[in-house]
Amino acid sequence: MALYAWSRVYHDPITGVVEPAAMGIYEKMATDCIEDVPEFLAIDKTEKPLQQEKFLAVDPTEVDLWKSLMLHNTPGQAPSGGSVFLAQGTADTTVPPDITKRFGEALCKQGVKVSFVTMQGVTHTYAARNSVNAALNWFGDRFRRAPPHSDCE
Repeated sequence: MALYAWSRVYHDPITGVVEPAAMGIYEKMATDCIEDVPEFLAIDKTEKPLQQEKFLAVDPTEVDLWKSLMLHNTPGQAPSGGSVFLAQGTADTTVPPDITKRFGEALCKQGVKVSFVTMQGVTHTYAARNSVNAALNWFGDRFRRAPPHSDCE
Protein backbone atom coordinates (compact mmCIF):
# COMPACT_ATOMS: atom_id res chain seq x y z
CA MET A 1 0.00 0.00 0.00
CA ALA A 2 1.49 3.26 -1.14
CA LEU A 3 0.21 5.28 1.81
CA TYR A 4 1.92 2.91 4.25
CA ALA A 5 5.23 2.90 2.36
CA TRP A 6 5.34 6.65 1.85
CA SER A 7 4.47 7.35 5.48
CA ARG A 8 7.48 5.27 6.50
CA VAL A 9 9.92 6.52 3.85
CA TYR A 10 9.05 10.20 4.23
CA HIS A 11 8.37 10.02 7.99
CA ASP A 12 4.92 11.52 7.52
CA PRO A 13 2.31 10.14 9.88
CA ILE A 14 -0.69 8.40 8.39
CA THR A 15 -2.81 9.40 11.37
CA GLY A 16 -5.56 11.68 10.22
CA VAL A 17 -5.72 9.92 6.84
CA VAL A 18 -6.66 6.40 7.96
CA GLU A 19 -9.58 6.01 10.36
CA PRO A 20 -8.31 5.02 13.85
CA ALA A 21 -10.67 2.01 13.94
CA ALA A 22 -9.19 0.75 10.65
CA MET A 23 -5.53 1.22 11.61
CA GLY A 24 -4.90 -2.39 12.76
CA ILE A 25 -6.37 -3.91 9.60
CA TYR A 26 -4.58 -1.31 7.45
CA GLU A 27 -1.19 -2.14 9.00
CA LYS A 28 -1.72 -5.90 8.66
CA MET A 29 -2.73 -5.61 5.02
CA ALA A 30 0.10 -3.20 4.24
CA THR A 31 2.77 -5.55 5.58
CA ASP A 32 1.48 -8.78 4.02
CA CYS A 33 2.40 -10.00 0.57
CA ILE A 34 0.14 -12.12 -1.60
CA GLU A 35 2.22 -14.86 -3.22
CA ASP A 36 -0.25 -17.72 -3.37
CA VAL A 37 -3.94 -18.56 -2.98
CA PRO A 38 -3.84 -19.21 0.81
CA GLU A 39 -2.23 -15.79 1.35
CA PHE A 40 -4.88 -14.21 -0.89
CA LEU A 41 -7.62 -15.87 1.15
CA ALA A 42 -6.04 -14.69 4.40
CA ILE A 43 -5.84 -11.07 3.16
CA ASP A 44 -9.39 -11.32 1.82
CA LYS A 45 -10.56 -12.35 5.29
CA THR A 46 -8.49 -9.64 6.99
CA GLU A 47 -9.90 -6.85 4.84
CA LYS A 48 -13.57 -7.89 5.13
CA PRO A 49 -14.29 -5.44 8.00
CA LEU A 50 -13.17 -2.57 5.74
CA GLN A 51 -16.13 -3.35 3.48
CA GLN A 52 -18.48 -2.30 6.30
CA GLU A 53 -16.34 0.34 8.00
CA LYS A 54 -14.86 3.56 6.72
CA PHE A 55 -11.19 3.11 5.84
CA LEU A 56 -9.96 6.61 4.97
CA ALA A 57 -10.72 9.57 7.21
CA VAL A 58 -10.02 11.98 4.33
CA ASP A 59 -9.34 11.76 0.62
CA PRO A 60 -5.51 11.79 0.48
CA THR A 61 -5.61 13.41 -2.97
CA GLU A 62 -7.11 16.47 -1.28
CA VAL A 63 -4.47 16.76 1.48
CA ASP A 64 -1.55 18.87 0.24
CA LEU A 65 1.17 16.70 1.80
CA TRP A 66 -0.19 13.45 0.39
CA LYS A 67 -1.14 14.99 -2.94
CA SER A 68 2.46 16.16 -3.43
CA LEU A 69 3.82 12.73 -2.43
CA MET A 70 1.52 11.07 -4.98
CA LEU A 71 2.63 13.42 -7.74
CA HIS A 72 6.29 12.96 -6.81
CA ASN A 73 5.97 9.16 -6.80
CA THR A 74 3.82 8.70 -9.90
CA PRO A 75 5.82 6.96 -12.60
CA GLY A 76 5.74 8.32 -16.11
CA GLN A 77 6.40 11.97 -15.22
CA ALA A 78 9.60 11.89 -17.25
CA PRO A 79 11.27 9.36 -19.56
CA SER A 80 12.94 6.59 -17.59
CA GLY A 81 15.66 5.82 -20.10
CA GLY A 82 14.70 2.15 -20.08
CA SER A 83 12.05 -0.07 -21.54
CA VAL A 84 8.95 -1.15 -19.61
CA PHE A 85 7.04 -4.43 -19.29
CA LEU A 86 3.33 -4.12 -18.40
CA ALA A 87 0.94 -7.01 -17.80
CA GLN A 88 -2.78 -6.48 -17.29
CA GLY A 89 -5.76 -8.77 -16.84
CA THR A 90 -8.96 -7.70 -18.54
CA ALA A 91 -11.01 -8.79 -15.49
CA ASP A 92 -8.90 -6.78 -13.01
CA THR A 93 -11.10 -4.67 -10.75
CA THR A 94 -8.24 -3.63 -8.44
CA VAL A 95 -6.29 -1.84 -11.18
CA PRO A 96 -8.76 -1.23 -13.99
CA PRO A 97 -7.31 -2.08 -17.43
CA ASP A 98 -7.92 1.45 -18.72
CA ILE A 99 -5.56 2.90 -16.08
CA THR A 100 -2.72 0.60 -17.15
CA LYS A 101 -3.48 1.30 -20.82
CA ARG A 102 -3.32 5.07 -20.31
CA PHE A 103 -0.10 4.72 -18.29
CA GLY A 104 1.47 2.68 -21.11
CA GLU A 105 0.31 5.19 -23.72
CA ALA A 106 1.83 8.06 -21.72
CA LEU A 107 5.15 6.20 -21.61
CA CYS A 108 4.95 5.56 -25.36
CA LYS A 109 4.44 9.29 -26.00
CA GLN A 110 7.68 9.93 -24.09
CA GLY A 111 9.52 7.53 -26.39
CA VAL A 112 9.71 4.64 -23.92
CA LYS A 113 9.55 1.17 -25.47
CA VAL A 114 6.63 -0.59 -23.79
CA SER A 115 5.91 -4.31 -24.00
CA PHE A 116 2.27 -4.80 -23.05
CA VAL A 117 0.76 -8.20 -22.23
CA THR A 118 -3.04 -8.37 -22.02
CA MET A 119 -4.55 -11.43 -20.38
CA GLN A 120 -8.19 -12.07 -21.24
CA GLY A 121 -10.43 -12.80 -18.25
CA VAL A 122 -7.57 -12.59 -15.71
CA THR A 123 -8.12 -10.79 -12.39
CA HIS A 124 -5.57 -8.82 -10.37
CA THR A 125 -4.97 -11.81 -8.10
CA TYR A 126 -3.72 -14.00 -10.94
CA ALA A 127 -2.06 -11.43 -13.21
CA ALA A 128 1.47 -12.02 -11.88
CA ARG A 129 1.12 -15.80 -12.04
CA ASN A 130 -0.31 -15.73 -15.55
CA SER A 131 2.27 -13.29 -16.91
CA VAL A 132 5.39 -14.72 -15.25
CA ASN A 133 6.67 -16.52 -18.35
CA ALA A 134 6.32 -13.43 -20.53
CA ALA A 135 7.97 -11.32 -17.81
CA LEU A 136 10.89 -13.74 -17.41
CA ASN A 137 11.42 -13.81 -21.17
CA TRP A 138 11.32 -10.01 -21.28
CA PHE A 139 13.84 -9.71 -18.41
CA GLY A 140 16.04 -12.39 -19.97
CA ASP A 141 16.15 -10.38 -23.19
CA ARG A 142 17.19 -7.28 -21.24
CA PHE A 143 20.04 -9.19 -19.56
CA ARG A 144 21.12 -10.51 -22.97
CA ARG A 145 21.05 -6.90 -24.18
CA ALA A 146 18.55 -7.76 -26.90
CA PRO A 147 16.72 -4.70 -28.22
CA PRO A 148 13.38 -4.32 -26.45
CA HIS A 149 10.17 -5.05 -28.32
CA SER A 150 7.66 -2.21 -28.24
CA ASP A 151 3.90 -2.36 -28.57
CA CYS A 152 3.72 1.42 -28.93
CA GLU A 153 1.88 2.60 -32.02
